[in-house]
Amino acid sequence: MLLASNRLSITSTELADGAYSSELSPGGLVTALAGLKDTTEYRWYGSPALDIPTYKREQLINHLKGYKATPVFVDKATLDLYYSGFSSMFLDFLMRKRTDVA
Repeated sequence: MLLASNRLSITSTELADGAYSSELSPGGLVTALAGLKDTTEYRWYGSPALDIPTYKREQLINHLKGYKATPVFVDKATLDLYYSGFSSMFLDFLMRKRTDVA
């Protein structure tokens, strides 16, 4: 199964030593699909929601392989415009307020 979403199913943070630590993200889709992780082969594609310098990307890619996650790197300005603009102002309205047309 291939899963493509805005964000990855895990939240990663950079530690003081430069390594990455990750944990399962809260959220409906992540929770709903949690039961499949042991019985279904899958790969999750999405933004790590971090502004990762180019020289550190390979390190995060390798770290996330253990979580069956593949990061799609998007610069911070584009992420902010997407989440604060298009997603919050349009998609959220459409999916939550206009259920008659969604």
